[in-house]
Amino acid sequence: MTTHEATKVIDIHHHGIGRIDAQACPTDMLQLIDRFLSKEQVRAVITFFIMPEQLSCFEDVCKHYNHLRRSGELRYILGLALEGPLLASVGGAPRRAVWSPTKSEWSRIADLSSLGLMYCVLSPDAPLEPSQSTTYPHDMSWIVNALLDGGVKPALGHFLKDNPQRSVECIRTVLKVVDRRNKGIILTDHLYNDMPLHFKHTWRTSADKMLRERQLSEIELPSWSLSNLEARLGPIPAELIRGALAGLLKLSLNCDGAHVDIAVCKRTIEIVGSSNIMIMSDRVYGRNLAHQRLTRPRGSSLLYQEDGVVAAGTVSIKTQMANLRLSMVLEEDIRNVSFTVPHIMFEDWCRHGGPAI
Repeated sequence: MTTHEATKVIDIHHHGIGRIDAQACPTDMLQLIDRFLSKEQVRAVITFFIMPEQLSCFEDVCKHYNHLRRSGELRYILGLALEGPLLASVGGAPRRAVWSPTKSEWSRIADLSSLGLMYCVLSPDAPLEPSQSTTYPHDMSWIVNALLDGGVKPALGHFLKDNPQRSVECIRTVLKVVDRRNKGIILTDHLYNDMPLHFKHTWRTSADKMLRERQLSEIELPSWSLSNLEARLGPIPAELIRGALAGLLKLSLNCDGAHVDIAVCKRTIEIVGSSNIMIMSDRVYGRNLAHQRLTRPRGSSLLYQEDGVVAAGTVSIKTQMANLRLSMVLEEDIRNVSFTVPHIMFEDWCRHGGPAI
């Protein structure tokens, strides 16, 4: 890969750099992160968790980002994103970063598109504020419309596990709004992570890895096809894939081999098509995330919270590309998921209100 090609690589979901806890929202961290990314020759979207009291602080970060970017001081931070605050399943997110914004707060979040906020991870099946007050939105369509009005893309993820069919209906509600509004395609958070599945998608511990070959054969990857998605994968990933095939969203897939087994990643690319997928790292280059000290077990690339839940990864996009090559994924497909599709996605975002790249 040439240096010119490397600068095209985009990590669409990156949390923090070294000792810099981006989630603490210091405005002076942006130049440091950009310098780190320049050494790796990777452009990235820096993804934040914010607590309810941090919204004003995050607005300041976006303003500072916009100023630095327009003055030419940032070349590698391509944009900013939020993970939450409205998540049905906490997953690896800090618990205090999962909350229900008011209508006014959603409008403030949507307005940050002009300052660099590209997308917001939210759960289409998240329970909404039960209050009868008009202060809070009472249906997901209101939230999605508010974000699209501002130019911020919803990224669907963190699903409930108890009623997949209801979750599918919630996904369809969002996609109907996206289709009707015609403001460009949206995206997902990690495909297969934090959602109910019909198959085992990863083997993380030493004990698990000893069972990988046998259990991988049991899920019969060669038999997966577009005609049996729901039966093989489960209703939620099947619906997200159908949304991608309908041209309404792009799927985000972590190909580090630990979030999702690389054989599963390869088969997903084969049946869905690389033009519908972007790879992401969910990376923290260090041990700090949203005021939490993370741990990394020996032999693992994953970072864990104190409760044993996976919080983030450590594997770069370039290493994920190497994983795909070792798995004999076609070079054109690797180029699509790491270069071409993210570029198209960002160009679409710019046409609908985002700052120019």
